[in-house]
Amino acid sequence: MAGTVLAAAIVMTVGAAAVGIGAVSGGAVVAQAATGAADNAALAAADVAMGLAPGDPCVEASRIVDAAGARLRDCELLESPVGVTVTVIVEARFGVFPVTVKSRAGNASL
Repeated sequence: MAGTVLAAAIVMTVGAAAVGIGAVSGGAVVAQAATGAADNAALAAADVAMGLAPGDPCVEASRIVDAAGARLRDCELLESPVGVTVTVIVEARFGVFPVTVKSRAGNASL
């Protein structure tokens, strides 16, 4: 009887650890996907802002983020005499938890 209780406790502990590891892994996957979407959106918006591609920088960033299944929370263009920098903030969700990522692209001298 004592062996059965011990075995059940071990199985439950291993199961709880597996669920916890799965949750952390899922959150990491969502964070990496949001980071990739933010980076791609910032780079594309910077290309548009520098005149390398046609369109509106923030509309292009929004299009890329939407395609990745996330939401563009903010898009900011900073123009200076040496160039332009675009900063985007992307939000994704992992269950009920928001995952927010910020990315910046543009001239390296800014």
